[in-house]
Amino acid sequence: MEQAAAARVATDVVERPVHRARLVGYASGNFGKNVLASTMDFFLLFVLTERWGVSPAAAGLVVMVGLVWDGLCDPLLGRLVDRSADRLGLYRRLLFVGAPVVGVFFAVFFVDPGWRGTAILVWALAIVLLFRTAYSVCDVAHNALMMRMARSPGAATTVSGLRYMFSCLGALTVAHFARTFVDPARAAGGHALFVVTGCAALTYVATLWVSAAAAPRVRVVPEISAPVPRSPGFSATGRCCCCSRLASRRR
Repeated sequence: MEQAAAARVATDVVERPVHRARLVGYASGNFGKNVLASTMDFFLLFVLTERWGVSPAAAGLVVMVGLVWDGLCDPLLGRLVDRSADRLGLYRRLLFVGAPVVGVFFAVFFVDPGWRGTAILVWALAIVLLFRTAYSVCDVAHNALMMRMARSPGAATTVSGLRYMFSCLGALTVAHFARTFVDPARAAGGHALFVVTGCAALTYVATLWVSAAAAPRVRVVPEISAPVPRSPGFSATGRCCCCSRLASRRR
């Protein structure tokens, strides 16, 4: 009985039930992520072709390169993050530091620098790649935190449902403000677009910070070596006790 208890303590982690408010706080990060991701997916091509005069072929190339780069970043970043000894702390730090960087690149993209031709194409490609890289860092960290939040089948179902709900709310929010991106009357001044994209970036930062703050602190119990089990009548070396006594007397 004691040996089994010692073996369990060697690998157990001190876990406390995650409060429902923390689950909601963590899942809220999907709202900010979906606001930015949906905006880029829906309006990137439109902004490049209709507002900046980029040819459809070149604009499609920018979108394709960004998506391919995003697909390459995710597994590479996940592999790098997994090498950390303090993964939980690293996830939180990435969210606190990376979220503002993502918000800045997102807002900067929709600011028209006034360039056209090759210059605006290079500018758009650079900003898209920087945004996709920073977004992947935060996305990997946020998704990895779900392991810490869902410690039981019931909690996993709750977190998944909450994340999906916040993602849908984010998509609906983008649809509500779609006119700001496509209405020529509003695009002329640019003030409404600046306000909307700025608010979207701030929302992303706020929700990702709430997610990082909602992640529980996990303390790992120091490893304790369990005693070596042995059968009655045998010593720790595996020899019969009688043989051990005879050997000691001969010495």
